[in-house]
Amino acid sequence: MSTFFAVSAAGLLAVAPSAGAQGDYEPPTLWLSGAVGSQRPFSISDKQSLGGWRIDRSRPITISLDWGRANQSVGARLHRTVSPMTFEGASCTGCSGQVQSLSLLGAFRTSQQLGQTPVRQFVELGAGVTRWSGLRGTGDGQLPRYSPVYDFTYSAGIGVGLPVSDRLQAVLMYDILMARHVQEVIVYGGEITPPDAKAAAWFGLASLRLGARYRLGDN
Repeated sequence: MSTFFAVSAAGLLAVAPSAGAQGDYEPPTLWLSGAVGSQRPFSISDKQSLGGWRIDRSRPITISLDWGRANQSVGARLHRTVSPMTFEGASCTGCSGQVQSLSLLGAFRTSQQLGQTPVRQFVELGAGVTRWSGLRGTGDGQLPRYSPVYDFTYSAGIGVGLPVSDRLQAVLMYDILMARHVQEVIVYGGEITPPDAKAAAWFGLASLRLGARYRLGDN
């Protein structure tokens, strides 16, 4: 995870100077982006439900609205996923269910043309919050009642885009959202199990997404 964020930051530093050195002036405008993706499985420990979540592969939907130029913009990004999962806890062991995550991030995006090709390289960085809600069983077991939980989240993404028209770009991105989640820490015989367990831990939501970016303004 840390290697990916280091690569993304290096990509941002490499792209930013050239992105700001365009010969032709381009007025800023609004950009609307949408994408669907594939999010890889992961596992987390959750304090409120007193159990572990084994999240299966899911399909996130991402919508973002940016203000800026084709090579540099800032805006907001909404990332929603309804994930199938298996719950592991004393109240329901091995129970099938699902949980919803909704991430709202402020984002900075920069891009540059790759050589003489029409392909553009994109780098995105963001920070915000992820809301967990809608925990429910989908099988015979009854999952615990769950109130919404909010996790601080930061993200990085890198990808490529191909112009379809003067307004539309097809974009393929790989990104990771890092969320800090309050986890269940088991105390047995006065000792924490496992010994290095912490009240909160970082985990990554990694996804590959394919989408489009559309220029809304008349410029």
